[in-house]
Amino acid sequence: MEDDFVIQEKILCHQSISNIYPQSVNTFRILTYRWRDSIISVPAIMRIGRGGKYLDNAHQGGIFIAVKDDGVLGEKAMNYNRDEFYFHPDTNVKFDGYKIGLFPQVTEAAKRMHSLIPQIGVANWDFTIDKDGNPLLVEGNMHYGGIWIFQMAHGEGPFGEKTEEILSWMRYVKSLPPTKRNRYRFGNMQ
Repeated sequence: MEDDFVIQEKILCHQSISNIYPQSVNTFRILTYRWRDSIISVPAIMRIGRGGKYLDNAHQGGIFIAVKDDGVLGEKAMNYNRDEFYFHPDTNVKFDGYKIGLFPQVTEAAKRMHSLIPQIGVANWDFTIDKDGNPLLVEGNMHYGGIWIFQMAHGEGPFGEKTEEILSWMRYVKSLPPTKRNRYRFGNMQ
């Protein structure tokens, strides 16, 4: 028997989120990165539970979907196996055009949080919106997260117009000895 455990207050999601699937804490995955003097977010995704499970994670049977900057969901959700869902399989909520109006506050909260940790270049944040309409941080991932899920959901690379600039910077930094890389952190080229 393990002696370590955590007890926390149950999270109740905002109605606009729990209408999609009420049995899990459905979260937004927000990837933010530090680029020169700015904190930038890539196009977000929403992770949603299904099948009676309380987890929204794709590795645990959940589904994920693209979220536009204004909180409008994409046309279809997917699971880890790339099966497509145009309606939630349990609640029959149609995804295309479904809007979570409070979503822009979540993106801003993630950027504010990232700005408080200047030594971190990339962070994956899991937020929900609580029953009162406030962004609520569930988890911050500083070491793991990946970009595959953003690419699958949106059908394009997450860095958009900055992709070539970022790749060029990465190639340059990779060519340097490790002892000289720190000077060029976060897109700095001087």
